[in-house]
Amino acid sequence: MLNTIKSSIGVVGLAVMGANIARNFASKEYKTSVYNRTFARTQELVNEFPDHLDGFEELKDFVESLELPRKIIVMVKSGQPVDELIIELLKYVDQDDIIIDCGNSYWKDTQRRQEQLKHKVHFIGCGVSGGSLGALHGPSIMPGGEKHVVDQLLPYLRHVVAKDFLLNPCVSNIGEGAAGHFVKMVHNGIEYALMQSIAEIYNILRSNKYSNEHMRIVFSKLNQGNLQSYLLDITEDILESKIENGDYLLDLVLDKAESKGTGGWTVISAIELGVSIPSLSSALFARYANSQDHITTMIHPIYENLSSQDNLDSTIDEFSKILELNFFASYIQGFELIQKASDEYSWKVDIHEVLRVWEGGCIIRSQMISTLQSYIKLNKTLQIDFLTKYAQYIPKIRHFISQTRVSMATTNASLDYILTFLAPRLPTNLIQAQRDYFGEHTYVRIDSGDTVTGGWNKSKG
Repeated sequence: MLNTIKSSIGVVGLAVMGANIARNFASKEYKTSVYNRTFARTQELVNEFPDHLDGFEELKDFVESLELPRKIIVMVKSGQPVDELIIELLKYVDQDDIIIDCGNSYWKDTQRRQEQLKHKVHFIGCGVSGGSLGALHGPSIMPGGEKHVVDQLLPYLRHVVAKDFLLNPCVSNIGEGAAGHFVKMVHNGIEYALMQSIAEIYNILRSNKYSNEHMRIVFSKLNQGNLQSYLLDITEDILESKIENGDYLLDLVLDKAESKGTGGWTVISAIELGVSIPSLSSALFARYANSQDHITTMIHPIYENLSSQDNLDSTIDEFSKILELNFFASYIQGFELIQKASDEYSWKVDIHEVLRVWEGGCIIRSQMISTLQSYIKLNKTLQIDFLTKYAQYIPKIRHFISQTRVSMATTNASLDYILTFLAPRLPTNLIQAQRDYFGEHTYVRIDSGDTVTGGWNKSKG
């Protein structure tokens, strides 16, 4: 390009998300350089904002078009494509330049790249949530890495993100190391659980022959107060969407939900860190449990003959309680996982800032997030107030579930999770006793605090 004015920022990878991020920067009058492996895609995008976008066919020219220190946003597919691009960029960047991976990269890959790139270039793992429209109009952005490097990016990012409940930018220095991608991964794990809990209510309504319009009305009533959320907003839109002949589009969608890995990574990370996330885990496994096409026609009559005693004319309150408990349990499990990782890896994540950044732009935004700010403060009285509230929901929800024939995987997991908070003692003492009985794995005596083994009557073993 002949234009000699350097660009403030560069974007590599112009699929939907990358193109919309570039459009976002350009709409805020940032001079932005763009590069895509296919130059025709670059030219097409530049034609939309010729005054603020510069496109390049060669990566070298793209890098040289950026002001120093260079800030390069990477929006390519996670995994090997990121590594391959970094190898190419290293030919042209300087040590003070910043590569910002804004894709859904696995946090351990980010951790590895940060270590490998020390003294070569600054590398930031950055979570971005909001989907394609969020990228264009204002996403939630979660950068993590060296503080002084992230701080250099914040003035640019603040102009392209959504606003929180107090109209502050939904971006923050999330923490050190791979915190940015870890927090985004957990965000997606929570997203799985919220979506599954909404789908379980939908399944009850559909099982009871509710029309799509009637279901939309139900979800509209639920989409209020603490439950007012982006996911319920789009559920209303989906339920009223029709095709040309008047049929509902949702009824034509195959019951097979895919995933891109972040839900599984969340569960694996929880296992590695020893954190209980039953709501998030159940939602992941529910996605794997697609219809068994080869036997559905044979077992369908069995399902139809199962008793179902739902009195749906009076269950808006029950549905509201189910969703609120699921939302609460899912968020809290995510926070526990983030906090454990932050402590384990010394990332210095501020959960309050994570919550604030999730108030706008991101997929899991909801009014409940504002109330959770008080829960996560180290105030046991406030936490007991929350748990008392949800404990009062449990008998009605249990009764309701017992009368429906549909699967309620995440709802049951959330109920059990809350009950673990409430129980004076858990039955894991028996499990540890069994482990010691057959394997001499030891146990801790309550009366003395000593770690011991044996003492069992082994007449059966």
